[in-house]
Amino acid sequence: MSSKRKNDNFAYLGSISKVANQSNQAVLIAIIGGTILLLIFIIMLVKHKPKQLPSAQEITMPLNNNVLTANVSRLQQMQSKNLLTTNNDFNTLINNQDNKQLLIRQNAPTQMYSAHYSPRSLTNANNNSKPSLLKDNSAYANFANSQNNNIETIDASHLLHPNYMIVQGELINAVLETAINSDLPGMVRAIITQPVYAYSGENVLIPAGSRLIGQYTTLAGNGAATARVFIIWNRIITPNNLSITINSPGVDELGRAGVNADNIDSHFWQIFGTAALLSVMSATTATYGVNASDQPNSANQYQQSIAEAFQQSSQDSLDQNLNIKPTINIYQGKLINVFVAEDLDFYTVLNNH
Repeated sequence: MSSKRKNDNFAYLGSISKVANQSNQAVLIAIIGGTILLLIFIIMLVKHKPKQLPSAQEITMPLNNNVLTANVSRLQQMQSKNLLTTNNDFNTLINNQDNKQLLIRQNAPTQMYSAHYSPRSLTNANNNSKPSLLKDNSAYANFANSQNNNIETIDASHLLHPNYMIVQGELINAVLETAINSDLPGMVRAIITQPVYAYSGENVLIPAGSRLIGQYTTLAGNGAATARVFIIWNRIITPNNLSITINSPGVDELGRAGVNADNIDSHFWQIFGTAALLSVMSATTATYGVNASDQPNSANQYQQSIAEAFQQSSQDSLDQNLNIKPTINIYQGKLINVFVAEDLDFYTVLNNH
């Protein structure tokens, strides 16, 4: 039994060795075949290796150089042609202009003047007819057209006595001594508060405390103009007994013409009070004792007549009082300025002293 088992074991081992030998042979054959195929593939790659081509830069460089040279020569030819054409056009233009000027000169009218006339006199004669600056008929247009529109040359001159002159445009500071009420025109007085120096700035020509004498107008315009009073200052009297006529307008602290009002009485109740009262009386008379269902009768007609009389009286009173102008009041102590309208020369009077 044991011998039989041994024989079976030997038979099993023999079969295993045969299988192992067969598998080793198969692996060896596969390795050899793979090696042969790899060698064949390498040989084929070496035989079919592509030839080395030149780079794109090596190919394009000669081509670019040739194209650039051709383009440069073409541009030079075009520039020379354009320059020649421009010169020809310019010469033609100059010749045409010369010909046109020659024709204009030949066709120009000939003007002849007598010996006792001069072109300047003709110019002055033509300038006598002044053109209108503004075409409408308003007050502003009339003022603009009334100015001298002719341009004249005026020679400059030296100030004769700059150390003794107060020139045009100087502002004199002052304070009102008298109050102003615009209901009636009147005189006004002021005191100069600061010394006024000569144009050179060296001498005091009008000392502080000098007196101003002037007059104001009651004329009132429309709108904002009714809030200002126009003053003309006629004379200055200094403490050292000097007197000079200035005839210069009064201005406010900012140099605006006129003096601004401290108080304005518009007379509202005087203008509209009577008219309002009569209107109320007219309405009361027309509606007193009247019902909507009442028929027209003699009493109603009498009331209507009275109401119309009150209404007419109210309208007449309003028309009459509308002409009342506002009253402008300027108080004492108002700060004002005087705009010097002319050059004031103190040379003679001061040197005589």
